[in-house]
Amino acid sequence: MQTKIFTVGGTIDKIYFDKKSKYQVGEPAVGQVLKEANINFSYQIES
Repeated sequence: MQTKIFTVGGTIDKIYFDKKSKYQVGEPAVGQVLKEANINFSYQIES
């Protein structure tokens, strides 16, 4: 069984350029978070 993770560009995926809150939505961060957490189930990320 595989878990499918849908990302929608939330706060964790934003890349801030200055203190005035200018940002762009970057690549989903969830993959790195799961890697560092040493999860041990199959997943697919879709953005």
